Amino acid sequence: MFLPLLVSFVPMSFATTPVISLNKSSGPVGTVIFVTGSGLVPSTQYSVCFTSVITPPVTCPAVLDSSNKLIVTNASGDLPAGTTITVPTGASGLNLVSANYYGCPDANLVPCASAPFTVTSTTTSVSTSTTRITGVPEFGPSLALPILIAVLAPLAILAGRRWASKNPTTRV
Repeated sequence: MFLPLLVSFVPMSFATTPVISLNKSSGPVGTVIFVTGSGLVPSTQYSVCFTSVITPPVTCPAVLDSSNKLIVTNASGDLPAGTTITVPTGASGLNLVSANYYGCPDANLVPCASAPFTVTSTTTSVSTSTTRITGVPEFGPSLALPILIAVLAPLAILAGRRWASKNPTTRV
């Protein structure tokens, strides 16, 4: 006796909600961000990217570099340990770090998972304070002439002796 085998084809769906997390939520251009992710489709290639587009459609750039990488999830649907993205030159304000792939629900509208990142400005401050070293005399205008004489006098004496030795004179 044969029992009928009932097979159901269900479109691929996520068992859990995909999530990515960042080790920091803000920083300047050039910041390296460690990205962790879970609940993604196992053993699947994702585009993990830094993007300034925060309204749909959110897509990753076509050019691969330190701010846009192709990453394959492990058998549990996690991003591999050590996944990093670098904040690209020219980025400013609110941005997203996103994980996308063609099979995400509404892949044309929203990323599979994303996390916000705010690019901060890189201002350099210059200190105008001075530090006074104690125990060392200050050199002001009143010491300039004695120092000049102390340095030049021995040189003048040496130069005079050398000249005198090359040009002997007769005394009367």
